[in-house]
Amino acid sequence: MAEVYGQLEYESIMLSTLPKLENGQVLIKKVKEELDKGRNLLETQPQINNENIKEDFRFKLGRIDGLKWMLALPEEALKILTMLEEKGGI
Repeated sequence: MAEVYGQLEYESIMLSTLPKLENGQVLIKKVKEELDKGRNLLETQPQINNENIKEDFRFKLGRIDGLKWMLALPEEALKILTMLEEKGGI
């Protein structure tokens, strides 16, 4: 299918279908669980830790931001597909 569409279209199609597919739903569920866990730890046990960066609140904030980015990918892909369709690209 990648040979039919350009790389941007192909990746957008794949990402936009994640919430509809069983494996995508499992992935999204796990990402949401990690996001909730990270937020909870940050709210209940925030700390500065210069010796173990993974325990530092700044590291945890970055991880939370990355997980939120992952959850936004399917919606962003739909926006890209809509834009391409409006321009006649698909």
